[in-house]
Amino acid sequence: MKKHILNVTMGVAGIALVGGVPFAKADSESPNFISSSGILSLPIVSVDSITWYSDVDLQLNFDTGQFSLLSATSTDGAVSLESRIATLEDLVVPSMTVDEETALDSRVDALEVQIVSPISEEAASLDERISALESVLNPAIITTNLQPGRYLDNGDWCFDLSGPYVYDTSRVTYFIQSCSDYNTPVVMEFVSGSTDGHPQMGERLVDLSMPDNRIYGLITDSDVNGNSPTYGWQVNEIVGVRQSGDFLTVDLYSAGATDAQSTAYATITLTKQAE
Repeated sequence: MKKHILNVTMGVAGIALVGGVPFAKADSESPNFISSSGILSLPIVSVDSITWYSDVDLQLNFDTGQFSLLSATSTDGAVSLESRIATLEDLVVPSMTVDEETALDSRVDALEVQIVSPISEEAASLDERISALESVLNPAIITTNLQPGRYLDNGDWCFDLSGPYVYDTSRVTYFIQSCSDYNTPVVMEFVSGSTDGHPQMGERLVDLSMPDNRIYGLITDSDVNGNSPTYGWQVNEIVGVRQSGDFLTVDLYSAGATDAQSTAYATITLTKQAE
């Protein structure tokens, strides 16, 4: 086993599989993010589903949204099929219910119901079927670093961030919904990936100089409570979201029919609640 100290910069989209994989050679069994330093520690990472690294440390640049690779330990041997299946199951929860006592091929069958596989399961080995699912799911999931959970603004208004959910082979969706007590909460749907060809907005973003460190989406339901921090935000207006440690920043880039060029019309900052 050889320890590598690297000073290269890589986007999160370059990582094929992260976290949640039981691996005997990793010092930690779960991911850990230290918000004060911006360091993300991962127990096991694959760049190409063949070469694996354990005990990976990445440092987040909060301004650019990119990670610098600080250190990683190369490993020998393959991660078990069961561990790979469990990781895929973790990524699509809560879309499916998992029984860990079920046979592995049945668990892969269930995953293929949730994720459209690029290969036919006929005459394919279990390893090939799992690799096909990983090729679809992992690049989409790792294009973002949003942390699902419950968030509060400084006035204790409550918002739930859910996802990621697979949108297609290169994008995932997230939802933000206010969870304070009133009848019509705000709902926002975000789709990850480039603003070019963004599936929700067509040509709306083409002539706008939008910051590239956000995920963009649309408001799909608007508030009716005048005390809400998102009151006045209207259906079909553009919103952007980015994560910095435990803080979630949501920007409004539209005012009625007018879309902003680069500067948000309104911003709310939310803090993740401890689980």
